[in-house]
Amino acid sequence: MTTRQRCRRDFWVQLARDREFWLALLAGPAFWVWRAREMPELAITWPRLLWLVLVVPIVEELAFRGGLQGMLADRFPRRWCGQRLSLANLLTSLLFAAAHAGVAAHWSGVLVFVPSLAFGYFRDKYQRVMPAALLHGFYNAGFFLL
Repeated sequence: MTTRQRCRRDFWVQLARDREFWLALLAGPAFWVWRAREMPELAITWPRLLWLVLVVPIVEELAFRGGLQGMLADRFPRRWCGQRLSLANLLTSLLFAAAHAGVAAHWSGVLVFVPSLAFGYFRDKYQRVMPAALLHGFYNAGFFLL
């Protein structure tokens, strides 16, 4: 096994054992119920669901967490809350929520701020976009299937 393969395997093992990641997954259902009260009913088809669960989270996380948060982390390395919350995550989450408020066409789009902080936290923790994209896809799946 190459070093690269070993690193990749170690990442997945570490993520699977991460209690905080599992808590973030379990927080999803609470978020779905909380946010679903504010959203109009949507007609979900399989292609639309696949789009919202696979494509959108990957593209958004690559742009926001991979690009923007990575760039901001280099410029603003400050952290709070016992090193758990970075200024880069906070700024990225504010922009993420603002972008979703415009798309959602009502104020509930800003409710994505809290999940966005979780996505950014795991991006900072693992220095990878994958945990954020997995959470994002899971949150979208439950929200749109509810």
